[in-house]
Amino acid sequence: MNQFTLVIIWISIGALSRILPHPADVTALTSLSLLAGLQFSYTRSLLIVGISLLLSDLTLTYLWNYPAFGSWSLFTYSGYAVIALVGHKVCVDNKPRLFGMLISLSMFYWLWTNFGTWLLSGLYPHTALGFTTCYTAALPFLRNSLLGDIAWMVTLYCLLKYLLRASTHGIGRISSYG
Repeated sequence: MNQFTLVIIWISIGALSRILPHPADVTALTSLSLLAGLQFSYTRSLLIVGISLLLSDLTLTYLWNYPAFGSWSLFTYSGYAVIALVGHKVCVDNKPRLFGMLISLSMFYWLWTNFGTWLLSGLYPHTALGFTTCYTAALPFLRNSLLGDIAWMVTLYCLLKYLLRASTHGIGRISSYG
């Protein structure tokens, strides 16, 4: 399998995981961003994440009349970009470290995007109480994110290992994992 095919598969999974019905905050994007960063160059991993987000945002706008972009987009897109960057820069040489990094990055994303919600949405006053209320209200989404990210990582990791084994030539840094 060549890298182009894997890029198309990753973009498709990322976009479809946001478009198809799913529990709140249970998408493939955190796991996909981390694995894309591990597997590809930073530029390619950013393209995978960015195109997945863009395609799904535009599709959701078309299907459900959701606004495609807003102030939240800065936090959403930059959060996933940071995850891809960390995946690209940090050596993850075993499964426990990979899952530890996933949990840490999932927490980062939750903290970052909820900070954006508190800062820009107008839903919460810009006070300590408003800040605390914002994060308290977001706790159920954290649970969903963590559980979904773990499930997606298992799925994507196994899929990636299968695809790399099925191809005659491993392509990238994950092909050496056990």
